[in-house]
Amino acid sequence: MEVRPSDSSTSPGTTLLLAGIIPSRQAHRKTDGRERTFVRNPREAAAGRVRPRRLIAAAAIGNILAGMLSAPSRTRAPRRPAAAARPPRRRRPGERPQELLDAALRVFAARGYRNTRLEEVAAEAGVTKGAVYHYFPDKEALLLRAIERHQARSLGRLEDALRGETGSASSRLSLVLRRAFGGDDPARRDVLVLLQGIAHESPGVYRRWIANGPVKGWKLVASLIEEGKAAGEFRSDVDSEVAARVVITGMLAQVILQKHAEAVPAVRIDRERLSEGTIAFLLSGLAAPRARARRAGRARKGTP
Repeated sequence: MEVRPSDSSTSPGTTLLLAGIIPSRQAHRKTDGRERTFVRNPREAAAGRVRPRRLIAAAAIGNILAGMLSAPSRTRAPRRPAAAARPPRRRRPGERPQELLDAALRVFAARGYRNTRLEEVAAEAGVTKGAVYHYFPDKEALLLRAIERHQARSLGRLEDALRGETGSASSRLSLVLRRAFGGDDPARRDVLVLLQGIAHESPGVYRRWIANGPVKGWKLVASLIEEGKAAGEFRSDVDSEVAARVVITGMLAQVILQKHAEAVPAVRIDRERLSEGTIAFLLSGLAAPRARARRAGRARKGTP
């Protein structure tokens, strides 16, 4: 008997049903006198199209194999090598707290101590609020550390500049005042305004600023005046501490007032004019008679 391949439209389920792998709900036993067969489809029995079970199974398996062989092969594209992951940036020990302090000082200076929230400091530093609390117990401790860091850096720059200046006491004193108050630095002005605002909000931090800022500043200026007195450059009867206090606190007050220059135009003054005028006024009052005469002579000749 010839085995006819099944119709291409036959579904895989029908093929398996014909092959006897999936049993039919209705099975009819018939015998054609030669071989006992199972007829899976009653309609085929009525039409007289009954084939032996072995031949049906063989045809079904042949159809399955033919379909597998004729199916287009699917080959996987070779995987691209995974890009090397960038190693996370490693901060040096102590780097993150310093970044937090710098960010905190910027936010405090811009918004004021009372209006600043730690979430804003964390966002400025690019960390979470929990990271801020990991290093600092509260907002006041963060403010104190930020101000102390600012003061330490400012004083360190002054001391470095003095080590490189080996001239007279007048030149060293001029250098300190120019570095401390000369130039237009809005950040420095904003920090000073912030410090005036915390006098009542955080008096403990304000007192620490006075001790590490203005007090150290006028002590440094007083020591330079003493150097000039010992070298005969400055008058011996000058009270070095009083002169230093007046100069430092007076210039601090003028810098702070510039925050209100738009509302009160009369307080506006150029920073270079302020520092250079103060230096000239101070050195003129400190100069010893001989030094004053030499300076007057150089002024007449047009030499510094």
